[in-house]
Amino acid sequence: MESFYLDLIVAVAGITTGFIAGLIPGVGLVILLLISYPFILELSLFQLLLYYLSACSASQFSGSIISTTMGIPGDSSSLPAVKEGNAMFNDQRGHFAISNAAMGSVVGSFFAVGSVILILPFAVKVISGFYNNNIQLAILTLASTIIIFMYGTSIWRNISLYLFGMFLASIGVNPVPHVVTWESFIPYKEFPRLYEGLPFFPVVVALFVIPVLWRSWHVGKDIKTSRMYADIATLGQHVKMFLTNIGSVIRGSLIGTVAGLIPHLTTALASNVSYLIEKRRQEKKQQYNKRGDIKCLTAAETANNGAAFIQLMPLILLGIPITSSEAILLSIIERTSYGIDYRMTIETGLFANLVYYFVFVNIICFIFSWPIINYVNHIQKVSLKKVFVASMLILILLIWYIGSRNQDSFFYLLTFFALAPVGWLLRKEETIILLVGFILQDKLTNAIDIFYRIYLT
Repeated sequence: MESFYLDLIVAVAGITTGFIAGLIPGVGLVILLLISYPFILELSLFQLLLYYLSACSASQFSGSIISTTMGIPGDSSSLPAVKEGNAMFNDQRGHFAISNAAMGSVVGSFFAVGSVILILPFAVKVISGFYNNNIQLAILTLASTIIIFMYGTSIWRNISLYLFGMFLASIGVNPVPHVVTWESFIPYKEFPRLYEGLPFFPVVVALFVIPVLWRSWHVGKDIKTSRMYADIATLGQHVKMFLTNIGSVIRGSLIGTVAGLIPHLTTALASNVSYLIEKRRQEKKQQYNKRGDIKCLTAAETANNGAAFIQLMPLILLGIPITSSEAILLSIIERTSYGIDYRMTIETGLFANLVYYFVFVNIICFIFSWPIINYVNHIQKVSLKKVFVASMLILILLIWYIGSRNQDSFFYLLTFFALAPVGWLLRKEETIILLVGFILQDKLTNAIDIFYRIYLT
């Protein structure tokens, strides 16, 4: 019973974190996950996954609120809500935009859960083969290739970023094969701590958070709105409006379930593809509302939340991150003693418990969405500049704190300040590619080494 209450506290903490991540423009789930880093390190595997799942789900609800009322895209998956939702808000239909997005999100989440439950018995047989080295090597290589090809506009720059991430991760004593890498130019004698490799937390803050904050600032700094939110409809009117869009909800659910498995794109692809398909349908029938189309919005937000659950499957079942926040989560898991193994997540019932909590979390998010919306007008008073500066200062303080727990705060701070200029130079690049290369380097090189020893020697 004590464990149940602790799990419940973790779920509520995740919901709170997720709502804040979505409500404060530009902060995002990744940065708040990093701010939570030292506190969630002590959680069990189930609690860690539950915390992330709760935060991820809640951020989808609150993110659509900000996109609709303020026209600020929290990420690329919010663009349909910015276009259609904000147009409806300016047309004094914002209350229907928010309620339909919320109800569609719940339905999309439940559809995703049902789909996973149906295919899971077949997936277990396939997934069990993943722990064969050759299959691991093939999947890791495929996942890396997809991430490199799907980001930005330059494949060669993406390859360079990925290799740079692998280079940073390889610094120190490489366990397989057991050698000290890059001895010719890495100052191991001056900094013996480098033999143990670069610490993850200061690396990700310097090379990922700095570019993210810079981009968020430039997206949101000039967006202002003077219109105040007000809900003038009854619950019955909200439900009736939602039921008229049920076809859009079903199509969005189907698209979200499939698109959630595509590395990096996940919710962004699900939301935007669903939006474009629905918009084309509405235009073909000459029913598209240029002042904000509720069917397009509902389809996009439904697909968004459906994909938010589906995107966790490669991480939970295979240990492969396909989003930036999952990459952070995997790094935390791999710095603990438990790791991820399909036998642990499925055969022990851990995954099934996550599904139950996911349903619970979405119901709670839905119940609290409308009351929280009434406070959205106060968010306009938030200074993005102050939020970003405060976030950066907190993260630097946490670098020192986490380093002090390892009796090496100086080295942690030195790593951050040495790499911070590089992060600034890469501020316009998709540094998630670098981050994935940094995280997967150990798995990939180990798999390559085993393949080489078996087949090429």
